[in-house]
Parts: sequence; structure tokens; C-alpha cells
Amino acid sequence: MSPPLPDASKKSPRVYRNLQTKDLENVTFSDMEATGDPLSIELHNEDELRRLVLVQLARLTCKSEWTGLLTSSSGGMTSFDLSADTGSAETVTNGNTVKIAGGTGIDTAVGPVDTVTVTNSGVTSLTAGSNITLSGSTGAVTVSASSSTPTQSFDLSADSGTPQTIPTNGTGSLTVTGGTAISTVAGATDQVTINNDGVTSLVAGTNITLSGSTGAVTVSASGGGGSTAFTVPLPTEDFPDATPSSYDKFIVSNYAPYALSTSNVSAQYTLNTRPTAFPFISPVDGEIDKGHMRIETTAESGTKIYVAIYKAGSNNYPDSKIVELEFDGNSSGSVTGAPTSSQSEDLVAGTLYYYSFWFVYVGSGVFPVVKAISNQSCLGFLPTSNISSTNQSNAVRGTNLTSGTSQPSTFSFTGGNPQTVNRPIFAFDLA
Repeated sequence: MSPPLPDASKKSPRVYRNLQTKDLENVTFSDMEATGDPLSIELHNEDELRRLVLVQLARLTCKSEWTGLLTSSSGGMTSFDLSADTGSAETVTNGNTVKIAGGTGIDTAVGPVDTVTVTNSGVTSLTAGSNITLSGSTGAVTVSASSSTPTQSFDLSADSGTPQTIPTNGTGSLTVTGGTAISTVAGATDQVTINNDGVTSLVAGTNITLSGSTGAVTVSASGGGGSTAFTVPLPTEDFPDATPSSYDKFIVSNYAPYALSTSNVSAQYTLNTRPTAFPFISPVDGEIDKGHMRIETTAESGTKIYVAIYKAGSNNYPDSKIVELEFDGNSSGSVTGAPTSSQSEDLVAGTLYYYSFWFVYVGSGVFPVVKAISNQSCLGFLPTSNISSTNQSNAVRGTNLTSGTSQPSTFSFTGGNPQTVNRPIFAFDLA
């Protein structure tokens, strides 16, 4: 086999002598640098230069380490920092790829040879239009309005009035002015506060109901539907003596204006199966505790007499039932009755109501009879067909009921109206 370096001297004053104790696996780039330093590039050093290259190539092949061959003699690039105007700096190491990415209005493209082209994809130049001047077309450009004539405006309109045009160049102004019960206050930041100086909400008082407290509110009278135009001047509480409990009954059948006189003490009213209602003006506010009547003729055992209280509707006729009281029709003399259920709403003083008498037919059909005021001593309040009659209509009659234990929740009229009958005496006391 021929020597690797033909005609070369077998003696190596530098490379083989310095590296004779090492094998290729342990030779480093630093060892190669030290062996070749200093080694001048002269003809008499040709053999040592060739030996140095041969050992280096053998070392690189063995270790797959190309430091010194593909990179600088100092060891080559290991890393560098990449930074920009903003953002955190990044470290680029061997094998990494640096990407130059376009931001807003910027595009980038890679092309030959090893070139990145950066292109402005946004505004590249400015041109002045009408009433505009520019300090230039590129770079730091100042844009100015070149005309005092307003070129921008907006129209202001409202529910009424003539629309107005408001210029936006500083020559016009918009004023928000409060009208009736409205005030306005200007403040920061570019804000106008509009205040309602009138009604802001509604609260229902006595005998008033509201559909709500704000918005489109309906105000209704809740006491008696069609109330009278006056308040009856009657005492509104128990008699204030030493023993007020002995004077606690309000005989509403006998009060004005519907009872003119009680001089006919012999008058009576015979109940039937048609509820019959008589008007009265409540002298008090409150809830009925007990009712009172005087029975002149008793009915069969088990007979019940019912007295319902109806408030008047918008036509001043009996409408909605608010409470009903039950009496023993087989008792005689002064009889006390109690409500069959809770009262749906309180009585309101000065408000029109009706008390309606009714009983259920029991046994052999003996009809109960109660003490009453003669119809000739009662005020007629219903329309009539006979102007010459001395007996004016003073009651209304409902639909015939032959069974059950209560009168209807809404008074139901039937034929045979209006009625001219004696007015049964009825009283109540408050809870």
C-alpha cells in the first residue's frame, strides 16, 4: 500500500508528533487549532499542512462534528438575539429559522437569492381632495381643512317642529332645552342629563287603583264603582260613651237618603227565592263583623236566610259581591248572622252599596217574614212608567234561585223589575 502522502517524509515534526497519543474519537477542534498554531503557509510545510487537513477530515468523519469546516474557526455560530421595537427578545440558536412576518399593512416575501422583500400593503401615499391640504404625499403628513365653508353636517329632528341642520366644523351648536316639567344639565364627559321635574311615579290612595306606578298608568276608582256625588253625614264609629259596645250597630236600611221615615212600624217584608237588593250609603270604612235583622214569622227548621252585600257598578246598580251573611230563618225576634267567608274588600264611607235578601225554599214552603219599612216611607230611585203613582220603585230583583247556599258573585237581573216593596230592616257592626 502506498503512503497517504506520496513522496512525503516519514517524519512528522508537528502533526503526528503532537497527536500521537490521541485517537480520532478524542481529538477535539481545540487540539487541531493548537497543532496548527503556528504553521506558516510555505512550501517546506506542505507535508504538515496536508497531514493537518487529513487528520481534521478523519476527525470530522468519525465524530460527525463539522465545527471548523462549515463554521468559523472560533467555533461557529451558536446563537444570537433577535429584537424589535416591541415585544420580548428571542434567542436564535443553531438549526432555528428566523421568520420575517408582516404586520398591519406590511407583507413579506422570500425570493432569490436569499432575499426577503418587505412591501407596504396599506397607505402608500396621500392625495388632497376638496377643501383639504397636505404637507406632502409620503412620510409624516399633516392634513388640514382648506375651506371655512362647512362640508359636514347632520340633521336634527323631533316629534314636532322643523328639522334643523347642524354644521360640524365648529360654527354651529346643539342645545338641548327642557320643556314642560323637563330640565337639562350639561356636564362631563360630553354629556347632557335630562331630568323629569314633574310626576315620576304614582301611588294609589284611598278608593283608587292603579294599573302600575310608571309608564302608561290607568287610574280607576276602587270604592263602590259608581259612587254618589255626596257623603252622607253620619257618624263613622261606635258611639263614644262609657260603654260604646252597646251602641255598635249601623242600621243602614234606615239611613238617608233612601229611608224617609220609619213611622210605619207594622210594615213587613216576605222573603222569596228571588234575591232582592236595596241601596244604601255606607257611613263607615271597614269590615262587617255581624249582621242583624228582626224575624216576624219564622220558616221551617233548617231554613237559612242570606244577606249579600254588593258594591255598585258604573251604572249604580248592584254589581260585585264583597261579603255574604247567613241567618237562622227558624228563629224569631232579633237575629244575628255571621259572614260565610272573608270579606273581599272593606266598605268605604260615602260609597253606594246594596244589601240583597234571599232564602232557600225548605219543607212545606213557609216563607220567612222580617220587619221592614213601608215602601211609602222609602225614596224611589229607579225609572218609572207611571208619573201619577204614589209608590215609587225602590228595589231590584235578581234571577230566581231555588237551591244553593249563596247568592251569585255578580248580581244577575231578571224579569219583574223594577220593584216597589217594603224595605227590610238590616244592620251590621264592624269587626
